[in-house]
Amino acid sequence: MMERFRFLCDAAAKRGIRLVVGLVTGWMSGRLFAPPAFETREVLTDAESVVWQCRFVRHFVRAMKGHPAIAAWDLGNECNCMGSADASQISTYSSGAWRRLLDKARSGATVLVTLGNGCVLTGLEAAAGARTESHVARPSVRRVTAPRGAFELRDSHTRTITAVDCDVLARDADGEAVMTSRRLGDGRVLFVNGPLEANAPIEGWPLYAAAAEAAGVRRLVRGDNPAIGFTEHPADDTTYVVAVNYSPAPATCRLETEANIARVFGNGTLENGVLRLPANDGAVLCVS
Repeated sequence: MMERFRFLCDAAAKRGIRLVVGLVTGWMSGRLFAPPAFETREVLTDAESVVWQCRFVRHFVRAMKGHPAIAAWDLGNECNCMGSADASQISTYSSGAWRRLLDKARSGATVLVTLGNGCVLTGLEAAAGARTESHVARPSVRRVTAPRGAFELRDSHTRTITAVDCDVLARDADGEAVMTSRRLGDGRVLFVNGPLEANAPIEGWPLYAAAAEAAGVRRLVRGDNPAIGFTEHPADDTTYVVAVNYSPAPATCRLETEANIARVFGNGTLENGVLRLPANDGAVLCVS
């Protein structure tokens, strides 16, 4: 395994590519992955699994830490997909982590905070400008509408908020605020009243799009299908946009762009502004 990885690093170095290495990966483009020996275990909580993960990471980093292609190490991508936790384990934020997030916002970062499934957070109004009016252990399903789409957001609890000192970016069918935005220092705090990551990680893409826009992210190419993801790679006077269909079925999306798409590489087709991709496939768009 290490020989194969060293070959990859050597190839990257020759081409001037820097690598961020994910060592214990839980989510790989729509598929869950764990080493075969761990497949029947809770990888995040099983003591033996954790011991072997530590040994693996130490061995891997010691063997490869001097390679010029490696820019950073990442313990894993969405490793929470490999473990489980009930609401009693995730009911509160760490006060230290909350303070650090707010410090980042005051220093210029845009911080996205989501709160649901019974989770509580001290100082929410002071930071996000949203006041909690009620919070009860009653399941709720809300139809959320944002500028780029609508979806259903489920929650094990029902929390109602009032926008006191913030802008409302999204509301539910009753007009209640779901997503808010407030300046804090040199940055901004975005707040979502609901368990976005837990209960609507794909369907909730309109809120992620709103968050990206509030953070100042500007894309050359956007689409209206959350199953198709885009990454942009500038090179001289051309930008290469990689489009990936993460679903096991063919997918289409209407592109939003003011740029000129000069050419499409791969198995995708582009006609009248509509991109079509086969199942679990991709294409590269040359944008000028």
